Formats: sequence, C-alpha cells, structure tokens
Amino acid sequence: MKDKADFEIKEQGTIDRLKAIQNEIQMKDGAKNMAKRKIINGLDKGKETRKVRFIPTLGTALLILAMVVSVSVLAFPGIAIRYAGALPIVKELVQEKDDVITLNEKVGSLQDEISEQESVVLYLEAQTKELEKKLKQISDEKIPEVITSENEDEMLNIQLQSLTVDFVKAMYRGDFEEAAQFCTPEFSATVTDHPDRIIMRKENAVVFTQITNITRAEDGTYLVFLRLNDSDDGEADYQIDFEVIKKDGKYLISFAGMNA
Repeated sequence: MKDKADFEIKEQGTIDRLKAIQNEIQMKDGAKNMAKRKIINGLDKGKETRKVRFIPTLGTALLILAMVVSVSVLAFPGIAIRYAGALPIVKELVQEKDDVITLNEKVGSLQDEISEQESVVLYLEAQTKELEKKLKQISDEKIPEVITSENEDEMLNIQLQSLTVDFVKAMYRGDFEEAAQFCTPEFSATVTDHPDRIIMRKENAVVFTQITNITRAEDGTYLVFLRLNDSDDGEADYQIDFEVIKKDGKYLISFAGMNA
C-alpha cells in the first residue's frame, strides 16, 4: 500500500511538471506574440502581413501539440511509449507503472502463501481439538485414551486406570515399597525383587502416551494396557500389560509385564 501511495505522489508530481511546462510555453508564446505585433506594425500589409500571421499560428499549433502529448502520456501510456518513448517523462511513468505491476504480483503471491498457511493452521487446530477430546485426566496426567471395549462403569474405569498410572509413577521414582502396596501379596515380591521385569526405568522422566479403557475377562480379571516412553533419543514407546483383580473388597494389580 505504501508503494502504491508513493506512485500516486510521483504521478501527481509529474502532472505538476507538465502543467509548469505548459505555462512556460504559454509565457514564451505570449512574449513572441508581443514581438510579432511590433513587427506587424512596422511592416506593410500584403504578403508580409500574411507571413507574420502564419508565425503565431505555428506557435499555437506547437502549444496544442505539447498539451496533447502531455495528456496522452497520462491517459494512453501505450501510445506514449510507441510515439514518444524517448521522452524522459514517458520513461519515468512507464518505469513507475512497471514497479506497480511488480508490486501487485508480489502482493498476490504473498496472499496465496498466507491462504495456504491459514489452511495449515486451521487443519492443525482441528487436529489439536480432536486430540484434546481424546485426552483423559488420569491421576494428574493427561493421557490419550483408546476405547477397546464397551464399558458402562466409567467410575470403575477411571479408578483402575489411575491405579496402573500411580503404580508406574512409583516404580519410576524407585519407590518399590509404595508400588508394592498397589499389588496383591503374591505379585508384591516381584515388584520389590525384580522391578526390571516390569519397567525399563531409564534416567529420563516417563511420558504416558496411551492407555486403554478396562476390559473384563471371563474370569473377572480386568485388563489395562498402558503405553509409555522414557527415552530422549527417539526410541519407540513400550507397553505394560496389567491385570487387576478385586481381593478383599479392594482392587489390586495381580500382574504387570513389559510388552512390545
């Protein structure tokens, strides 16, 4: 927009210069006419008079021609380029016109790029909103949930999912005694004696990448599959398969093992 405004200012300046040239021609023509009138008064009538009358007529024609060229430059640049391309003012106007065309092309290109970027942003926003819908708050963690079975008891689903997440967090803290409290007495020994059979437990913080809703097996055991990642070098996630049972009125982990 600034470049267009600059062009309009330059164009107005050019018009002002044309008007100044026109005024100068008129002043010079007026001076010539005064001189010619003196000559006419000192000469005889007849052929000399006819010759003198022809001279102001020529001056008027030149003035009209200058005005026509000036208007043509502004109104019909194509004609001006063809018949008066050598004039500096014509060259300047043509250059400024080319600059405006180039600027418009750049603006159009930028508008296309902006439209493409806006489309990408809208797509990413839609994907983000879709992901947010799937994220579930489980034990102070937001984890994408995958529905693997129909389950009407959402309270129990959240309870058992939180149990598995709290167990993994305790294991990664190295607090195996606390982790054992989430388990049956039979499985607690494995937790405290062989924690490497359950988790990888690298030095990096654990990230929960996916969890399934609970599935009830025929024997009453609940299954939960939790995927996580504790790598900072691009290694793939790994999965822990959980089995949860209800014992003495309390839900406890009876098994947890690493899976690919």
